[in-house]
Amino acid sequence: MMIDKKGLSTVVTTLIIILLVLVAIGIVWVVVRGLIGTTETQINIQQKCIGIDLEITSATCGTGKTLPCIVVVKKVGGETPTGVQVIAYDASGSVSNKNVTIGGLTTNALVEGNAASIYVITKVAAAAYFDDGTNRAFCSQVVESTNIN
Repeated sequence: MMIDKKGLSTVVTTLIIILLVLVAIGIVWVVVRGLIGTTETQINIQQKCIGIDLEITSATCGTGKTLPCIVVVKKVGGETPTGVQVIAYDASGSVSNKNVTIGGLTTNALVEGNAASIYVITKVAAAAYFDDGTNRAFCSQVVESTNIN
């Protein structure tokens, strides 16, 4: 009696193994490409941030150094960022911030707060940012001033 043996031929087995390897390579490539793209974007932004030099030329707040404050930020050097975030601080921490688009060499930011709360502003700070339309990335350099009028 002959026993009828059924199974996959070596050619079909080899093709299945090759297909599985290609799928695995594709999955690994998608993950690696995502990591590389994210890192590349961060490096490009940090390169732009290296030469940026901001200066707070004046900070004028309301009576008793309360909000609102008008903060004048001057770009001294480096590439022109999309904008600047200006932050007002009281003794306990950040109380208000405002993002403004850079216009020329100087930018005025009106930092307002909650009308029901009175904060005595002790410090203002500014940080540049770049915006590509979908992502906003802030530079790590922050300029601060405690000279508030």
